[in-house]
Amino acid sequence: MKNLIKWTNLSQMPFTVNVYRGDAPLDRANLGTPLATLTNGESQYEDDVPRGSTKYYVLETVKGTDKASTNNIQVLALPRRGPGPIQLLQGDYNYGYFGTVASRDFLGTQELVDKVAPFLAANTFHQQAPVWHKYIRKGKVIYVPNGALVAAVSYTSLYNGGLVFGVNGPGPYKPGAVADVNQLKTFELNGNQFKVRLMTGYNDDLTAVIPPGLNTAEDTNPLPNEWDDFVYPMAEWVPVAQRMANVQQNTYIQLKFNVASYRMLCQELYTGIPITRGANANSRASVATRGVDGNVSVTAAGWCSWWPVIELL
Repeated sequence: MKNLIKWTNLSQMPFTVNVYRGDAPLDRANLGTPLATLTNGESQYEDDVPRGSTKYYVLETVKGTDKASTNNIQVLALPRRGPGPIQLLQGDYNYGYFGTVASRDFLGTQELVDKVAPFLAANTFHQQAPVWHKYIRKGKVIYVPNGALVAAVSYTSLYNGGLVFGVNGPGPYKPGAVADVNQLKTFELNGNQFKVRLMTGYNDDLTAVIPPGLNTAEDTNPLPNEWDDFVYPMAEWVPVAQRMANVQQNTYIQLKFNVASYRMLCQELYTGIPITRGANANSRASVATRGVDGNVSVTAAGWCSWWPVIELL
């Protein structure tokens, strides 16, 4: 990740800024070779460092033979952590869990719909005030509601609303007979910027070729995806691929997995058919199953449920 160091230039005369970095506090009388030398009036420097590392910086201004240096500036390279708890309860910054955030401290379903999906305002809401589980995955802070939010939603409507992929562009998949739609849907809340999208349900690598007739249960389903990492810990069943201790103990009925039409939409499409998760999930293997046909088939225009994730930018 990147450390961003900023400063204010008060001088009206040109000068040089030397940037020094160390793994321990630097000896200001013996700074050694600069990490970078800035000569164009810069007022910031961006440094690539390992996530979780602690670095020490000294800035030295040089004008002719005159030099002046700052004290050591200690920087812990951690991602922005957003609303809610900031201490990890499980895992690490590659895959970890901070805890829960109440809707009153974040946002409820109606507020989210008003911000990013007004076309869903007339739909049935599964819940108005979800509890948000705050995860971090691959260095990204992601808020996941404790269940689906809105019923009778189609993949096509979410795509047309820019709510599938969370990317600045049309994304790798598109329902048939619709125009390209930018898939970066963002909103601001209390000074923080967020984007809203679906989870990956087959493979984080969206370029991966999805096998035809996919209906894969846990034993043959090792591919990394967000559904496994975010939803498995919410269900009372513990599939083989579950990587984290449970964060809640909901039954499949509480998660709406007992109603076929409530199956949850994910990002992927296979020949125009969405990958869905959570249909008839009344056992550990069923929770792990994802499919595009059989008992979980649905067209891009078919009704499913909206279980979005909110990613901190």
